[in-house]
Amino acid sequence: MTLFVEFDRFADAVRRHAGGGEPIVYLQMRGLVPLVTFYDAASGVHIISTAEERSVAKVQSELAAEGFTVEQGLWVSEASIEHMLEVARATYVVAVAYQAAGGPGVWMDAYPYHPTEGTVLRAMFEEFVDEGLLGEDDFELFLREAQPLVRVLTPEDAERFIEAKVAAQAAEKKRRAAVKGEQSPQPSEH
Repeated sequence: MTLFVEFDRFADAVRRHAGGGEPIVYLQMRGLVPLVTFYDAASGVHIISTAEERSVAKVQSELAAEGFTVEQGLWVSEASIEHMLEVARATYVVAVAYQAAGGPGVWMDAYPYHPTEGTVLRAMFEEFVDEGLLGEDDFELFLREAQPLVRVLTPEDAERFIEAKVAAQAAEKKRRAAVKGEQSPQPSEH
């Protein structure tokens, strides 16, 4: 059996389902996301979590603070492989509308996890600093002057938009075929 939990619930889930002894958890990076796994051979319970927006060092530190031994590696099952593939395909697209001296602007980025508004704004700010548009100490000024508005497009949102577009195109094609059928000359009877 495989259980997927939020990282904040991982430690409790391991304690609840561990058969005894000192639980060892395994940590490995998957792209930009730390993946944490636990397996209890006695019960067959496999627990998986992704620790988005955390560094490997932070994840290791948090797990050690919970009393776990942390090893490098990954427990793998069919379910975890499917989950990893799903996580790898998940792309969150962000758009930030903002005000600039030359008029309104839009800044875009993509993440392999659902970013927080703070993560997005910090990334945007750092890019502007790297490009020489802002100074390193101008974050508060940036927020005040740019008046940024963050929107995150989740994979589910994207899928829903695509499904709606496909349905609308099919309906339009059907409507055009019906109109064309009404306009075609009818055979005359003599």
